[in-house]
Amino acid sequence: MRKNIIMVMAVAATCLTITACGNKNKKAQGSEAEAETETEVAEAAESEESELQEADSDIHMVCPFLIQIAGKKNENGDPLEVTRYYYCDHTPLGSSNFPEWVMVSSDPSYKYNVDGWHFVGKDIVNADETLKICDEWAGDEPEAFSSYCTVTTEPYKKPSTITPYDYFFPGRIMTLWEEDCPFTLNGVKLFGNRHDMSSERMQNYAGEGHMSEGFLASFYLNEYITLSIDYEGSKKDVQVICLPHNENYEGVKVDDALLEKACFSYNLSEIEDGEVCIEDYISIDHEPGVYELLFAVNGKPAYLIALYLTKESAEK
Repeated sequence: MRKNIIMVMAVAATCLTITACGNKNKKAQGSEAEAETETEVAEAAESEESELQEADSDIHMVCPFLIQIAGKKNENGDPLEVTRYYYCDHTPLGSSNFPEWVMVSSDPSYKYNVDGWHFVGKDIVNADETLKICDEWAGDEPEAFSSYCTVTTEPYKKPSTITPYDYFFPGRIMTLWEEDCPFTLNGVKLFGNRHDMSSERMQNYAGEGHMSEGFLASFYLNEYITLSIDYEGSKKDVQVICLPHNENYEGVKVDDALLEKACFSYNLSEIEDGEVCIEDYISIDHEPGVYELLFAVNGKPAYLIALYLTKESAEK
């Protein structure tokens, strides 16, 4: 039972010439129409973002930055750049570089990642995975944001061998074990006690049911995190473990050595049924960065949820 998803030769030559010119004109008209459509779409997106920026300015410090779209040029022949925004304040949604910006954009109150930038392994790519952010902006030591800085991109070609785990999506349930798993995780809800729940978007989030994606995924160190779940099947022999990122959890066995790395772990069978399943504290002693909630069934990884943990600034 469920508890809580496209001359004859001369005349002929003249006709061919006219046809060719007509085709050229059609192509030119088509290109102009496409350019106008792209401009309209871009202007509409800019208008929507500007309205959102104005609405956010009472709550956050909102700064613009530019993304250079590889291979695209504006009417002057210069590389096309689009304006996006980031929160430069000291909140869980504040970000100082592009990887952080992508990580926190999974938060339900964040709406500026309109291009769908996401992680594939360590690469950051757009929604249709045709472009990637250049390594200086997305590598191990990424360039820091500054107002009106330009983040560069390059064409992206997906490697031929990528396993599902290589995709990094904060705020989304990733399934590692599908067939014959005795436990099905349908959705989750996550909250943090140091999050401001007074905004309209966060109130809307709080009023929604369990979610398989788009749920709150960025938290502070030094914060209590509450997790509730909607599942089917048996919760016997199901463990929930909070672990640092960068291990291929599809290929490991949950044992004492793995549990020693955990921030916390719970056996679901020991928790009474109800809206709140787990509440635990993330110590300030842990390193900021990417963590995961691993759901293991009979010692085998079954589901994974990526989280992003930051330090809370005293300047907030």
